[in-house]
Amino acid sequence: MRNKDIPEYALSVLREHGIDTVPFDVLELARGEGIKVYKNSDVRLLCPTEYGRIFCHNDKSIIVYDDTRTHSQKRFTVAHELGHYFLKHREEHERFERYLELQRIRHGRHVERQADIFAQAILNPKITEE
Repeated sequence: MRNKDIPEYALSVLREHGIDTVPFDVLELARGEGIKVYKNSDVRLLCPTEYGRIFCHNDKSIIVYDDTRTHSQKRFTVAHELGHYFLKHREEHERFERYLELQRIRHGRHVERQADIFAQAILNPKITEE
């Protein structure tokens, strides 16, 4: 997906989940997709430099976030990880794992930027009349 198409896609995700007001509970959006969300202080799965991560295996996904951060940082982190989920970055990673080992830096920046765009779009949607 092109970066410029992500905000409209993010709005469609909100619409599909019946979210029409902001702010909204990003944890509810995750739960609506069957994604479990954990505080890192409970599971200790993050590296010291990570704010969050989504773990996917088969059809199960979990998000872990650094709960020592501010409320705004935690919301953005969960929204960012949801961006990886909805943009299907996990599938790309699984499918192209060997290729990505060679291209990790370039690809990593691309998918992280896309997840940031998605997070910004769902947290601050520009809702237009249809």
